[in-house]
Amino acid sequence: MTPASSADTNSRPPLRAPNPFLHLRIPKASTIAFVMFWVVAFFTVANLAGLARIVVSAVEEVGGIGRGVVGTTRFVGAACLMLAATTRFPAFRALGAPGFYFLATIALHAIIATAVSTVQDPGFASWTYLYRLMGMLIVFATATGFADIAPRIGLERILQGLLVLLAAVTISILMSPILVFVDIAYAVDRGRSIGVLSGPNHSSVFACLTFSLACSLITWRGKSALSISAICASVLAVFITASRTGMILLVLLTAMHILLHARKYGARTVILPTLVALTTLAIMAWLVAVFVEFSGGTRYAIGRLASMDTGRALTWQYGWSKIQEAPIFGHGIDAMRVMEDRPWTCSTPHRYRAPCGVHMQYMLFFGEAGILPLITFLLFFASALARCPWPPASFAKTIAFAWTMCMAFYGLTADGLFIQPSNYFIIGIICSLLSVGDMADRPSRPLHTAKPLE
Repeated sequence: MTPASSADTNSRPPLRAPNPFLHLRIPKASTIAFVMFWVVAFFTVANLAGLARIVVSAVEEVGGIGRGVVGTTRFVGAACLMLAATTRFPAFRALGAPGFYFLATIALHAIIATAVSTVQDPGFASWTYLYRLMGMLIVFATATGFADIAPRIGLERILQGLLVLLAAVTISILMSPILVFVDIAYAVDRGRSIGVLSGPNHSSVFACLTFSLACSLITWRGKSALSISAICASVLAVFITASRTGMILLVLLTAMHILLHARKYGARTVILPTLVALTTLAIMAWLVAVFVEFSGGTRYAIGRLASMDTGRALTWQYGWSKIQEAPIFGHGIDAMRVMEDRPWTCSTPHRYRAPCGVHMQYMLFFGEAGILPLITFLLFFASALARCPWPPASFAKTIAFAWTMCMAFYGLTADGLFIQPSNYFIIGIICSLLSVGDMADRPSRPLHTAKPLE
């Protein structure tokens, strides 16, 4: 061996052990965004806090409910951050003017109402602004995530997935009477089914969202077993919630989709849907009589339904008197959601005193934070509806129009519209549907591309 070859051998670096992780393929950002979108959808729409509430009541009867709420909030926050970090769709296009008006509403309410409460009480401390930040994050992540993955997998596929998720929530409402028989009391609210959601009105509106999505799929993509089953389940779910808000909204949505179907396919095609709708209403009226006869709790709910007596007229009157006291900046956090004790009446023969909310989202923004968040809130609905004028000319804008109408109508009879994460998710989808609808209207930018997820 020559000295030169000996030197080369001595200078050769030692062999390294092979890296065991070289064969692993790290998912691309598009795949991560796709997975995180469905994680966010599941944790918000399926409302794991409500599911935990039912499970806890089944196992322990009481206690442990707060752990489910906190855990869900952490998971939703982490999933939203990852989704927002991995999407590549421009946020200003995904949100559009409606999204920015909505985010401005939430921000103005949190800032002004918290400031007013702090001035009134220097020791005031509230976590409300953290929940508002969570809601804004859900809207941002949902809108950008939906707009990013919809062109990759197709609008129809992603909406069919959402329909499956919404139908599962609707089925939980239908299962509520069964759960009561096994002593799971949290599935109902005074004889009214709620499933995993927060209350009868919340449940009925989500059933209406399911109904509208299924009808839109039938109008624009044709009939399917999934869509027809979802329509049947959602109509029955609206009934067993005994929510007047949901029933009136269901009638409006039915009329809207029948008119749209007639415009697209001809007047003759609406005969069968109309007969089905009338038959459904007749069956609902018969079921009302049956439930009144056999269910005491439902008799209470249906009695209020028949008499149109909920006490909301009194709460609105009282709330308006409070608004007139401070119309510019409002009264601060929770001033309209937990008003002071006062007498009010309902269909029951007795009178009682109870803290109550104003039961109108518009009045809540006005009464707690003044005129500015109310203006931006109204601008959100106005700008959203302006981008999808009647009749909607595309699949995406049909759903955006119907869902915007649902949320606007919901705000007329409820003041907790934006407490639940699921409502923020729906707002994000509405904003993104408007953006995706604009993309679909442009011939140079097809909605469904052949580019796969990596």
